[in-house]
Amino acid sequence: MHRHELRAWGLAAALYLPMAAIVLVHLCVVPTGLWPTGFLQADQVGYAAMAREHFDAGFGFAFGLPFSSDPQTPRIYFSPLLLLYGLIVQWTGWDPGRVFLALGALAGVAFLRVAIALLGARLGTGPRWWQALLFCWGGGLLSAAGALAGIAESDYSMQSLFRFDPENGGWFLNLGRNLSYSTESVYHLLSIGALLAILRRRFGVALPVLALLAACHPFTGLQFLVIALAYAGLEQVLRSPSRPPLWFGAGAALLLAAHLYYHLVYLPQFAEHRSVMTQWALNWVLDVVAILLAYLIVGAAAVHWLRRHGFERPDTRLLTVVLVISLLLANHELFMAPRQPLHFTRGYIWTPLFLIGAASLFAALEKLWASRRAFVRALAPAFCLLFLFDNASFFGARIWSFAQGHDALYLDPDERAALAGLNDPSLRGSLLVTPDTLLAYLALTYTPLQAQASWFFTTPFMSERQAELARWVANGEEPAGWRSRAVVFLALADSDVGRRLLAQPGARHIAGYVLLPRPASP
Repeated sequence: MHRHELRAWGLAAALYLPMAAIVLVHLCVVPTGLWPTGFLQADQVGYAAMAREHFDAGFGFAFGLPFSSDPQTPRIYFSPLLLLYGLIVQWTGWDPGRVFLALGALAGVAFLRVAIALLGARLGTGPRWWQALLFCWGGGLLSAAGALAGIAESDYSMQSLFRFDPENGGWFLNLGRNLSYSTESVYHLLSIGALLAILRRRFGVALPVLALLAACHPFTGLQFLVIALAYAGLEQVLRSPSRPPLWFGAGAALLLAAHLYYHLVYLPQFAEHRSVMTQWALNWVLDVVAILLAYLIVGAAAVHWLRRHGFERPDTRLLTVVLVISLLLANHELFMAPRQPLHFTRGYIWTPLFLIGAASLFAALEKLWASRRAFVRALAPAFCLLFLFDNASFFGARIWSFAQGHDALYLDPDERAALAGLNDPSLRGSLLVTPDTLLAYLALTYTPLQAQASWFFTTPFMSERQAELARWVANGEEPAGWRSRAVVFLALADSDVGRRLLAQPGARHIAGYVLLPRPASP
């Protein structure tokens, strides 16, 4: 490996350090009595459950919905990433949360390395360390505006910093923050890798990378297949000398057609999937204030560059296509029923804006730094601190929260004991019924059981399942379907439900819980 490449990988590893700090705090700075799962946000448990589903009913390349209570739920889903994840856990026996973090670290460093290469391709030369830092960890004015609003209202809480940032920064409106999810690290490695391959005219690489991305994630796969097809079409219309070959546009069109057929025609044939799709149809939108604060700085730099240079360069046209398609998808509630529009942000609006205006932004900073006047020269580092403040506040808040045992998922000794008890091989194939839907959700990752109700967004027919659970909790009423299969009831020992279970034959204590297995009725 050449010295230049080693330096680039070293820079990528250094840029990963903020995320490494988050992981180390979660694993090592743990409140007394709690065990860190390795899952930094609740949605991440679901990926582990889906990865496990490849194996619980015998190995298969496709998997069924792990959140279903139906033992015959069809195997209709496929993701190369989840298959790889499940294979590693099965072959090694390692904890799924630790494997999730390890995959995220490897994909994260690779994602940052590709991001550095993409910035270099735009600039025409390898970026300097501070330029890569601003690209990977820059942001906007969200936290600064939140701080000013908090001061005006005498609200000095850390929470005030995120009043304008959707979901307390959890929708990742800039680039580097996506390292927070191991899965997003993979998606960004693939999507930015596809852009880099297109910029380098390596279309034979770009097309399979796009196919892999589409197989891994429905939202980002759709987004980048549309981008690839739109860019190929635009370049053909313009008769650009650098236009992609016709087979690339045709391949992108075929992949997009297959992607749409699978998600909009094939999967909706199944009732459980239709139910989950309905629960996904949420009006999570990016409001105007968030748009302005998140993208004002990079947007101004992009406008400055475009006014001087226009759209003559093919890389500018590609980045503009990325920007326009991402903006349309992230605001699709304006022209169709919303399907979580915020899912299409994830830094995919911020990134093309930054890259379009990168040369202007860097030139302005270098001009400030070269000034002989100390005050003017000080504006350069002051701007950089402001530009990095969104992510500095986000990661600072997470480090503080994790150190207190909040936000990330931790298990207390009773919960760990309950999950260990549920992992009894004699209970395999049973339906878990418990008022603790979070524990039921975790059981899908740590045990071979199905759950009657677990994660709201992914449990099919969740409102019906909740109603059934509520009636059982209130008076012990059971749906007919529970009688025809083996069931495991679980509740806290000091709850009314726990005391009711304990009064029945076969019930036993597991730490602070009561577990009652019941075979299927003949």
